[in-house]
Amino acid sequence: MSADTTDVKTDTGTDEANEPLRDEGLRALRAERAEGKKLRKQLEDLQSKWDSAEAEKLSKEEQATKRAEAAEAEVQRFRQERELDVLKADVAKAKGVPADLLAGIDQASLEAFADRLVEHMGPQKPEPNPFLGSESAAGDSDSDAKSILGFG
Repeated sequence: MSADTTDVKTDTGTDEANEPLRDEGLRALRAERAEGKKLRKQLEDLQSKWDSAEAEKLSKEEQATKRAEAAEAEVQRFRQERELDVLKADVAKAKGVPADLLAGIDQASLEAFADRLVEHMGPQKPEPNPFLGSESAAGDSDSDAKSILGFG
């Protein structure tokens, strides 16, 4: 057995890797190293392009997501404002106060504010329309209209 191990050592000692290279071998080795360097450079370039494309894709997706979220938030804000305007109009009509003077975020707070306004200002009666005249004159205007038309 010891002879076999000695043979193995002798075989590895004369390995071709330890022999000096001749001119053709040096040229082949240099060409292989240059090709390896060129391929590593191409790989780095491609990896860089891939990374930048992924980052651009991600940033475009993030931008689209942010725009969509902002649009949804704006729509929600408009809905809330619309609902509040409707509430203000309803409370203003029920309490007899101008809607643009009301402040609050829900029906209860709007009603409480309207009640305070009524306490300070008293209930507001609608101003008479000068084109319609007074209520007592309404009957007269009907008779006037009939007489003008020849019915009365």
